[in-house]
Amino acid sequence: MRISLSVLLFFLAALSARASFTLHWQNNDASGDVAGIAIERAKGSGEFKQIATVGPTVTSYQDTSITGGVVTTDNGTAVFHYRVRAFTASGQFSAYSNVATFHPAKLKPR
Repeated sequence: MRISLSVLLFFLAALSARASFTLHWQNNDASGDVAGIAIERAKGSGEFKQIATVGPTVTSYQDTSITGGVVTTDNGTAVFHYRVRAFTASGQFSAYSNVATFHPAKLKPR
């Protein structure tokens, strides 16, 4: 099984206690074997944990559960890392996508 996913970033966020991040990716699977996409997030330097799965034709996910001031890096800013991978109905997984990083504190209020 050769499944390739590319992560493209698009931010939808507000400078507030809560932020929203929309992750976009491109599904390069030509085989049609993909049953879904698993989305994982790491907070700060923590481990990645699966936060959602979406259907095989979905190419974005909006994470609305981010709290900007909870997880901080060494310099005191919140940071979240995301990655995705495809899976088949038989439980096989693709390689992980590249990692997308989101810094809510770097956003400017509108």
